[in-house]
Amino acid sequence: MRRDIPARKSDDGHLRATASSRAYRAIRELILRGGLAPGAPVNERALMQEIAIGRTPIREALLRLSAEGLVLFSGQSIQVAPVTLESIRALYTARLHAERLAWQLWLRSATEAQVTRLASAFDKASELAQRDDEEGLVDLDFRFHSQIYEECGNIFLSGHLYNLTGLSFRLWFLANPHDREHHLQNARSHAPIVEAVQARDADRLDREVSAHISNAFEGMMQRMKGRDVALAAERRMRPAL
Repeated sequence: MRRDIPARKSDDGHLRATASSRAYRAIRELILRGGLAPGAPVNERALMQEIAIGRTPIREALLRLSAEGLVLFSGQSIQVAPVTLESIRALYTARLHAERLAWQLWLRSATEAQVTRLASAFDKASELAQRDDEEGLVDLDFRFHSQIYEECGNIFLSGHLYNLTGLSFRLWFLANPHDREHHLQNARSHAPIVEAVQARDADRLDREVSAHISNAFEGMMQRMKGRDVALAAERRMRPAL
């Protein structure tokens, strides 16, 4: 079952359905799902025809995507941002530090109901795995983390993390191993975070969140080897802690 790509919270039900916002969501989905490949030139006229929206909304959407790091403007040309070792490292380093802060802010005020909701985030993981619903499993992962983004109490941090999540989603499409056990193991890897939350142990939570994102980074680097993207022959790197 196809699911909507994680959107920035500010665009998810809070913006008017203008031509610009529709163009933004359509082009963003093309990029994140690989319809516009990393490093590919962006043809505004072709996008106008495909999305059936005028040039001004297309240009506004591209400028917005440029601010998110998904497209690059260079003189008169526009390019989908390439995927490089450095960009992957930068993404996971930014996500690491932003999530560590978000989790600490969230834990200070989390209610028992919020903790219970978090702990049940992966209850359907086995069922989805049996159906080979990979996007469903990724969606559970997104909802687990997005609960913290929504409830951490800092709108600027929340918007930043939603942006990073979208970029991570693009990497998932590029490097998806199509392995049921891999996706199930990813779901289980969140258990130490939940246990630290239930214990209300801030130090332990920080360690578990740091380990979780660092391990995700290393796994991504391993899966990206040999992919048709601009990657240098570099071995394991950890985000700067």
